Amino acid sequence: LWKAIVFIDEAETLFPSRQRLADYNSVEVRSHKAMLNSFLQWSQGLRTKAYPGDAQPPILCLGTNLRDRLDDAVLDRIKLDISFPLPDGRQYSGWWRLYAAQLSDLEIIALGCLCSFFMFSFRDLEKIRDELVWLRTERSSPCSFLHYVPHVWERVRMK
Repeated sequence: LWKAIVFIDEAETLFPSRQRLADYNSVEVRSHKAMLNSFLQWSQGLRTKAYPGDAQPPILCLGTNLRDRLDDAVLDRIKLDISFPLPDGRQYSGWWRLYAAQLSDLEIIALGCLCSFFMFSFRDLEKIRDELVWLRTERSSPCSFLHYVPHVWERVRMK
């Protein structure tokens, strides 16, 4: 496994905080705890293992949007934490400008501000866009700003 990069996305689902799991005793919770303990032992072994010659130990990368849900022991083993903040209003507006070109500048800015206020990810925006593309094909005409707003509110309710 040397000279490898191991990337685990949505790490909070694999390594949830044991404090959050403490109140439950289901088979799933016991499995999560066992998996977490196995991972911790495995990652400790990566750190202490001797590698031949110029071999480098593997690089382990964890991806999560919910860092506060990771187990403390996993967090303690993180050597470098790189944070990618959510986009700001200008970046959201730029995204809408690309995918909703039929809207006016003011409408695009308004959508950008709404998305920034509700802290949407670009994944959320893509879902809104996909819903509206479907609506547009059903209607056979471009969607107006008034079509976008209910889909934004629906996404807010789902958060």
